[in-house]
Amino acid sequence: MRRLLGVGLFSVILLAARFASGADFETPGTGQTYTLTDLVSISSPTVTGSSPTFYLEGNLTIASGDALEIISNETLVALAPSEPTLPGYYVKIAGQLQAQDTAQGPVIFTANPETPGTWHGLVFSPTSTSSLIDYCEVKYATIGISCYGCDPTITNSTISHCQYGAIYAYGQARPFLQYNTITNNSEAIGLFLSDPDISDLSDNTLTNNGTGLMLLDAPSTLTLSETSLTGNAWAGLYCTGNTHSTINANTMSANDHGVIIRRSAAPGLYYNTIQNNTNAGIAITDDANPLCRSNTIENNGPGCGGVTTFRSALPDFGTPSDLGRNLIKNNNPYDFANYSPNEIFAYGNTWTTNYFWADTRIYDDEEDEGDADGSGFVSGMVLFYSTDASNWQLYY
Repeated sequence: MRRLLGVGLFSVILLAARFASGADFETPGTGQTYTLTDLVSISSPTVTGSSPTFYLEGNLTIASGDALEIISNETLVALAPSEPTLPGYYVKIAGQLQAQDTAQGPVIFTANPETPGTWHGLVFSPTSTSSLIDYCEVKYATIGISCYGCDPTITNSTISHCQYGAIYAYGQARPFLQYNTITNNSEAIGLFLSDPDISDLSDNTLTNNGTGLMLLDAPSTLTLSETSLTGNAWAGLYCTGNTHSTINANTMSANDHGVIIRRSAAPGLYYNTIQNNTNAGIAITDDANPLCRSNTIENNGPGCGGVTTFRSALPDFGTPSDLGRNLIKNNNPYDFANYSPNEIFAYGNTWTTNYFWADTRIYDDEEDEGDADGSGFVSGMVLFYSTDASNWQLYY
């Protein structure tokens, strides 16, 4: 339901933005490249001002075949519509946008007043090709950057203070995203990828958002790596729908939940550091069945603890032929709590350096109900204990 509401709300906002007050302008689609200075002369009052500061006073569309080039140190300020009940203005790219800092200073897309949702944001349509946003700042939009079925490159940029999301990509969009900082979108999703057609998502920082990164129906060909998801109000990473991506060598810390996995999602989590989250390190629910190997899950809680399973969740934390080798320790109240009716297998993990204390760190809702000391095991679980990865011992 959340994802339907989110996508539906975006569609309604974009439709309503067409009726915002102000003068709208669309380039003629004759294969021309325009600067903001050019647009002042041909679109006024849609774009006004002079370098380095320009103002957006209506909806601007760069038609298919045309391009907009914005140079270093230029700022486009979207003004609020004169009628406060109308949505903010947008810049729609049906052709191409080239916005890049060349050492004089970042290109800035912002708004006046500086309030989340003052303007709609940058919208890349399916006909958009080979656009570049590099060393830019995008601020105070409804959705900072949205792309549907297209391939913008977004690098070295900061997207912040947006109302509903910093970057939305859907409809098999193919954005290249690297070295970006997505921050302070406090009530919003930092990065939302729905059915993306990309293979690599790496080296981004998502902090102080509502949710850092949401993956909906993300394919097995996508690998998320070397990404920092910290300080987000709800979840660092949220995997839902039919997501089967690889989640490798990321950090999820100081969020409410480090990772939430739900619906029929079955991502593979490898070598991630999931620590110091206030509710759960990993929360797994519905029919989700992730594969978890060689992760560090520690110091999470005091909400749910390290790993918590609900409903029909069936994660794989290790089998006899493929040991888990996860380090799961010092979580509060439990390192692993199973509230599902399923048997959860977790062969070959390290739970604690105290051999006799390990069983008190694991809770099973069926086996431990009424057991004050919580000394049972996750249903059907066979544990291995080791002080190092080379010395695995069977532990019942």
